[in-house]
Amino acid sequence: MNYHSTSFGNGLTVTADVVRPAELDPALLSAWQQLRAGRSCYSSPFYDPAFTLAVGAVRMDARVAIFTAGGEVVGFLPFHRVGRAIAKPIGGHINDYQGAILRRDIDHSDPALLSAAAIAAYDFNHLPAEFAARSATVRGGGTSPVMDLAGGYAAYLASRGKDFHKRQAPQRRKLRKLEREFGTTTFVFDSMDQAHLSAHTRMRNELYLSMGMKAQFAKGWQGEVFAELRRAKAGTLRTTLSILCAGGEPVAAHFGMISLGVLHWWFPAYDARASRCSPGLSLLEACAEQAQAEEVFAIDFGRGDEAYKKHYATREVQLLAGSFTRPATLASAVRTVGQRTLDPLERRLPKSLNSYPRRIADRLVTGVGIPRFG
Repeated sequence: MNYHSTSFGNGLTVTADVVRPAELDPALLSAWQQLRAGRSCYSSPFYDPAFTLAVGAVRMDARVAIFTAGGEVVGFLPFHRVGRAIAKPIGGHINDYQGAILRRDIDHSDPALLSAAAIAAYDFNHLPAEFAARSATVRGGGTSPVMDLAGGYAAYLASRGKDFHKRQAPQRRKLRKLEREFGTTTFVFDSMDQAHLSAHTRMRNELYLSMGMKAQFAKGWQGEVFAELRRAKAGTLRTTLSILCAGGEPVAAHFGMISLGVLHWWFPAYDARASRCSPGLSLLEACAEQAQAEEVFAIDFGRGDEAYKKHYATREVQLLAGSFTRPATLASAVRTVGQRTLDPLERRLPKSLNSYPRRIADRLVTGVGIPRFG
């Protein structure tokens, strides 16, 4: 179905066709990739159409708004429709980079985009800050540390300072300890062994249990998305299952995605029995050393302030949480009033409690959660 609107920012008349991901034909997929080409802000695998196609294959609520202006495709917004007019990022909570893929002169926060697609609000919590220059209903969402490897791992090491190398010495000792206690280590950048995939799932779920969480990794629709991504061989996106074994047994594993030279460090896991040897960090370093041969020029660690991310990163991407809304809608009123109410409340509460109001609001209204089944 088509909707029409005049962009507030530059006077373009924008039209949106809202379709299911499977309805994207080769010409549209090519246009999507052309919009990504040469723009570092779209290099994340989450902006690859293959990610949207994988989610759309298992989620019936997945949609893509195709924006056109002057007969030219100027953007795509993959999303989940929740209710009649609320949009959530494609993939919900498993999506670490959110927002539309747009031509350079189209403003992400322009309400005309939502009007064209008959969307009242688009909620997000991993939106690059450069996409929200004019939006008022946003707040800080943390940073995503990135490890640049454009010149290869040797060049990366040479560029780091004395403090970095000083802190590397204990990790080298831990690797030697791992080999003494568990056996000789071997590394595979992308394993197709089903036993390795099972080991990764087991280790990931054991980590969840150790944190008091449910062991639900790779279950439900998320597991089906992972399987769809793993089967996809064509295009610019590929998955990788990296494995570090000691004595022939997996002690660390990572499942991630690669697109346009960026490896997204998505789901790392390690065997808790070997935790004192930090096998996960040894696996990360092995992947970084192999990166150039795999045409990987950066490792994006995803949002978070874990010590290892800060240690290995050479730069950070600022991410935001909030909503883009269409004026004069109930969704806009709820989000605007909520923002004005929560900001002073958070300032008054003790630091140990000031995140609770926002978390409750996110869970009930503005978060990126999508129905369990779609």
